[in-house]
Amino acid sequence: MVIFKREKEARVCPEKIESRVNYKIILLLAFGNAGLYFAIDSLEENLANGVVSEVLIVFPLITCVSSFVMSGLNKMSKTFGRSFFILGIGYFLIFVGETIYTIEDLILDAIPYPSIADAFFISAYPCQIAYAIIHIRYFQPRIRKSAVIGMSLVSLLLTLTYFFISPDALSNPSFELFYGSLFVMFSAVTLSITAYGASLFRGGFLATSWFVLLVGLLINTGADVWYYHLEALNQYDPKSPVNAMWFVGYWVVTYSLYKTKIKQ
Repeated sequence: MVIFKREKEARVCPEKIESRVNYKIILLLAFGNAGLYFAIDSLEENLANGVVSEVLIVFPLITCVSSFVMSGLNKMSKTFGRSFFILGIGYFLIFVGETIYTIEDLILDAIPYPSIADAFFISAYPCQIAYAIIHIRYFQPRIRKSAVIGMSLVSLLLTLTYFFISPDALSNPSFELFYGSLFVMFSAVTLSITAYGASLFRGGFLATSWFVLLVGLLINTGADVWYYHLEALNQYDPKSPVNAMWFVGYWVVTYSLYKTKIKQ
């Protein structure tokens, strides 16, 4: 059976992709990053702030490099090569945003939120969305209207969850509340499209990698909603457990890239 109908090179058509999720690795990532969080939580506040900032710079960079490596390994495939490259750009933008955030917070002693760093954070979402759409459109050029409506409703529900997560935020709305909703909306759209892709590829050779990717983005979306909620209430601090969710989310997404390893 020809899997990639638009690519004629035999070596581009994968015969098999790793099909099993190693749940021991998932647990190792979860407990390992939870342990990292508790270790940071035991530190003095200024030191903890510095360590969290460094980790949040390094982890998306690892995902970025992994995406570019996968793009190189699949450069003969327009679908995989291009999509991995775009995803890598997305995580590179997160890396740049975290770097700017840290410089403003720890070096310039300026307020890092809102700031220019947000432009890089929000620019990463279209790259993640493009990664998902490239795969989906390749295997299903026409997307049913019911699927579009379903993804829209899921995105809307997740965005509304951000607003109603705390009565205090709505009773005393602020600029930060509505500003954060923009990021939550993009994160929700990314998650809903990925969930659709995971359901579309169920039982196929992309099923495992997309299931893991969905888990990673689900964790990151939860972290985004939580973080912007805390910022709206001016309650975020470097020892917040929301950072542990980001730690785990980056590594789970990186693991999903590994699970897309093609065996020629």
